[in-house]
Amino acid sequence: MLINRETTLSLRCPACGLIIADYLHAFSFSGSRKIQPQCSCGQKKASLIWENNDEYKLVYLCAVCEKEHILSFSGQEFWGDNPRPIKCSETDVQLGKLGPQKDLAGRLEAIAEKMQGNDFFINPDLVLRFLDRLQGLVLDGQLGCLCGSREVHVDLFPDRIKLICQNCAGEVVLSACREEDLENLIRRNAVFIPGYSPGKKREKNP
Repeated sequence: MLINRETTLSLRCPACGLIIADYLHAFSFSGSRKIQPQCSCGQKKASLIWENNDEYKLVYLCAVCEKEHILSFSGQEFWGDNPRPIKCSETDVQLGKLGPQKDLAGRLEAIAEKMQGNDFFINPDLVLRFLDRLQGLVLDGQLGCLCGSREVHVDLFPDRIKLICQNCAGEVVLSACREEDLENLIRRNAVFIPGYSPGKKREKNP
Protein backbone atom coordinates (compact mmCIF):
# COMPACT_ATOMS: atom_id res chain seq x y z
CA MET A 1 0.00 0.00 0.00
CA LEU A 2 1.10 3.57 -0.64
CA ILE A 3 0.74 4.55 3.01
CA ASN A 4 4.23 3.27 3.88
CA ARG A 5 6.00 5.07 1.07
CA GLU A 6 8.29 8.00 1.85
CA THR A 7 11.37 9.62 0.36
CA THR A 8 13.21 12.96 0.17
CA LEU A 9 13.94 15.14 -2.85
CA SER A 10 17.04 17.33 -2.40
CA LEU A 11 17.44 19.67 -5.37
CA ARG A 12 19.46 22.82 -6.00
CA CYS A 13 17.30 25.88 -6.54
CA PRO A 14 17.86 27.40 -10.02
CA ALA A 15 17.31 30.90 -8.63
CA CYS A 16 19.29 31.14 -5.37
CA GLY A 17 21.43 27.99 -5.50
CA LEU A 18 20.37 26.52 -2.13
CA ILE A 19 19.82 22.78 -1.87
CA ILE A 20 16.53 22.36 -0.06
CA ALA A 21 15.25 18.93 0.99
CA ASP A 22 11.55 18.21 0.50
CA TYR A 23 10.09 15.31 2.46
CA LEU A 24 7.65 13.32 0.33
CA HIS A 25 5.05 10.79 1.43
CA ALA A 26 2.38 8.91 -0.51
CA PHE A 27 -0.11 11.39 0.94
CA SER A 28 1.83 14.19 -0.76
CA PHE A 29 -0.03 13.15 -3.91
CA SER A 30 -3.40 12.93 -2.17
CA GLY A 31 -6.00 14.77 -4.24
CA SER A 32 -3.49 15.57 -6.98
CA ARG A 33 -1.13 13.64 -9.20
CA LYS A 34 1.20 16.62 -9.51
CA ILE A 35 3.13 18.48 -6.83
CA GLN A 36 5.50 21.41 -7.30
CA PRO A 37 8.13 21.84 -4.52
CA GLN A 38 9.25 25.43 -3.96
CA CYS A 39 12.46 26.87 -2.53
CA SER A 40 12.33 29.12 0.54
CA CYS A 41 13.09 32.01 -1.85
CA GLY A 42 9.79 31.37 -3.62
CA GLN A 43 11.18 29.79 -6.80
CA LYS A 44 9.45 26.66 -8.10
CA LYS A 45 12.17 24.00 -8.35
CA ALA A 46 10.41 21.11 -10.03
CA SER A 47 7.22 19.30 -10.88
CA LEU A 48 6.61 15.74 -9.71
CA ILE A 49 3.97 13.85 -11.64
CA TRP A 50 2.47 10.52 -10.53
CA GLU A 51 1.38 8.68 -13.66
CA ASN A 52 -1.30 5.98 -13.99
CA ASN A 53 1.08 3.04 -14.34
CA ASP A 54 2.73 3.84 -10.96
CA GLU A 55 5.56 5.71 -12.62
CA TYR A 56 6.83 9.11 -11.55
CA LYS A 57 8.16 11.92 -13.68
CA LEU A 58 10.46 14.63 -12.34
CA VAL A 59 10.60 17.83 -14.41
CA TYR A 60 13.15 20.33 -13.12
CA LEU A 61 14.83 23.55 -14.20
CA CYS A 62 18.60 23.03 -14.19
CA ALA A 63 20.64 25.45 -12.06
CA VAL A 64 23.68 24.82 -14.32
CA CYS A 65 22.53 25.01 -17.94
CA GLU A 66 19.20 26.75 -17.18
CA LYS A 67 17.31 24.24 -19.29
CA GLU A 68 14.46 21.94 -18.31
CA HIS A 69 15.32 18.29 -17.74
CA ILE A 70 13.04 15.26 -17.25
CA LEU A 71 13.69 12.04 -15.31
CA SER A 72 11.34 9.07 -15.06
CA PHE A 73 11.19 6.57 -12.20
CA SER A 74 9.23 3.40 -11.57
CA GLY A 75 7.35 3.32 -8.29
CA GLN A 76 9.99 0.97 -6.89
CA GLU A 77 12.80 3.34 -7.91
CA PHE A 78 11.02 6.45 -6.64
CA TRP A 79 10.23 5.04 -3.20
CA GLY A 80 13.23 2.70 -2.98
CA ASP A 81 16.03 2.66 -0.41
CA ASN A 82 18.82 3.48 -2.87
CA PRO A 83 19.50 7.22 -3.32
CA ARG A 84 19.49 8.30 -6.96
CA PRO A 85 21.53 11.30 -8.17
CA ILE A 86 19.84 14.12 -10.05
CA LYS A 87 22.18 15.63 -12.63
CA CYS A 88 22.33 18.11 -15.46
CA SER A 89 21.92 15.95 -18.55
CA GLU A 90 24.26 18.19 -20.56
CA THR A 91 27.15 18.71 -18.11
CA ASP A 92 26.68 15.71 -15.77
CA VAL A 93 26.95 18.07 -12.77
CA GLN A 94 25.01 16.71 -9.80
CA LEU A 95 22.18 18.97 -8.67
CA GLY A 96 20.79 16.85 -5.86
CA LYS A 97 19.43 13.42 -5.08
CA LEU A 98 16.25 11.45 -4.57
CA GLY A 99 16.15 8.95 -1.74
CA PRO A 100 15.19 8.31 1.88
CA GLN A 101 16.75 10.66 4.42
CA LYS A 102 17.94 8.16 7.02
CA ASP A 103 21.61 9.06 7.20
CA LEU A 104 21.20 11.06 10.41
CA ALA A 105 19.29 8.23 12.09
CA GLY A 106 22.14 5.88 11.21
CA ARG A 107 24.75 8.30 12.53
CA LEU A 108 22.85 8.71 15.80
CA GLU A 109 22.67 4.93 16.18
CA ALA A 110 26.42 4.60 15.51
CA ILE A 111 27.17 7.34 18.05
CA ALA A 112 25.05 5.58 20.65
CA GLU A 113 26.89 2.30 20.07
CA LYS A 114 30.30 3.95 20.47
CA MET A 115 29.12 5.62 23.69
CA GLN A 116 28.75 2.35 25.59
CA GLY A 117 30.97 2.64 28.67
CA ASN A 118 32.19 6.12 27.70
CA ASP A 119 32.75 8.52 30.61
CA PHE A 120 33.02 11.62 28.38
CA PHE A 121 29.47 12.71 29.27
CA ILE A 122 28.20 14.02 32.57
CA ASN A 123 25.25 11.62 32.36
CA PRO A 124 26.02 8.89 29.74
CA ASP A 125 22.82 6.91 30.32
CA LEU A 126 20.68 10.00 29.82
CA VAL A 127 22.54 10.92 26.61
CA LEU A 128 21.84 7.42 25.21
CA ARG A 129 18.12 7.93 25.83
CA PHE A 130 18.41 11.45 24.43
CA LEU A 131 19.95 10.12 21.19
CA ASP A 132 17.26 7.45 20.96
CA ARG A 133 14.58 10.15 21.12
CA LEU A 134 16.35 12.21 18.44
CA GLN A 135 16.60 9.14 16.23
CA GLY A 136 12.85 8.61 16.53
CA LEU A 137 12.22 12.21 15.46
CA VAL A 138 14.49 11.72 12.42
CA LEU A 139 12.65 8.58 11.33
CA ASP A 140 9.32 10.41 11.78
CA GLY A 141 10.55 13.27 9.57
CA GLN A 142 10.39 15.68 12.51
CA LEU A 143 14.04 16.74 12.79
CA GLY A 144 15.68 19.13 10.35
CA CYS A 145 16.16 22.82 9.59
CA LEU A 146 13.60 25.52 8.87
CA CYS A 147 15.54 26.39 5.71
CA GLY A 148 14.14 23.11 4.37
CA SER A 149 17.22 20.91 4.67
CA ARG A 150 17.34 17.58 6.48
CA GLU A 151 21.14 17.36 6.29
CA VAL A 152 22.17 17.82 9.92
CA HIS A 153 25.56 17.43 11.61
CA VAL A 154 25.76 16.39 15.27
CA ASP A 155 28.39 17.74 17.72
CA LEU A 156 28.60 16.16 21.17
CA PHE A 157 29.72 17.86 24.39
CA PRO A 158 29.80 16.53 27.98
CA ASP A 159 26.56 18.33 28.86
CA ARG A 160 24.87 19.18 25.55
CA ILE A 161 24.26 18.24 21.92
CA LYS A 162 24.59 20.73 19.06
CA LEU A 163 22.72 20.22 15.77
CA ILE A 164 24.13 22.12 12.77
CA CYS A 165 22.42 22.47 9.39
CA GLN A 166 24.78 21.43 6.58
CA ASN A 167 22.92 23.68 4.16
CA CYS A 168 22.64 27.09 5.85
CA ALA A 169 24.91 26.60 8.93
CA GLY A 170 22.08 27.38 11.33
CA GLU A 171 22.40 25.60 14.66
CA VAL A 172 20.56 24.71 17.85
CA VAL A 173 21.99 23.55 21.19
CA LEU A 174 20.12 21.02 23.33
CA SER A 175 21.09 20.62 26.98
CA ALA A 176 21.54 16.90 27.78
CA CYS A 177 22.71 16.39 31.36
CA ARG A 178 19.56 16.39 33.53
CA GLU A 179 16.40 14.27 33.52
CA GLU A 180 14.34 17.40 32.89
CA ASP A 181 16.33 17.96 29.66
CA LEU A 182 15.16 14.59 28.38
CA GLU A 183 11.61 15.23 29.59
CA ASN A 184 11.57 18.53 27.69
CA LEU A 185 12.73 16.75 24.53
CA ILE A 186 10.13 14.00 24.89
CA ARG A 187 7.39 16.63 25.18
CA ARG A 188 8.48 18.17 21.87
CA ASN A 189 6.87 16.79 18.72
CA ALA A 190 9.71 18.09 16.53
CA VAL A 191 13.15 19.69 16.62
CA PHE A 192 13.91 22.17 13.84
CA ILE A 193 17.00 24.33 13.57
CA PRO A 194 16.15 28.05 13.07
CA GLY A 195 17.60 28.25 9.55
CA TYR A 196 17.66 31.22 7.26
CA SER A 197 16.69 32.11 3.71
CA PRO A 198 18.82 33.94 1.13
CA GLY A 199 18.87 37.69 1.78
CA LYS A 200 17.97 37.24 5.44
CA LYS A 201 20.72 37.86 7.95
CA ARG A 202 21.43 34.80 10.05
CA GLU A 203 21.67 35.26 13.80
CA LYS A 204 24.02 32.62 15.14
CA ASN A 205 23.38 31.06 18.53
CA PRO A 206 25.84 32.12 21.26
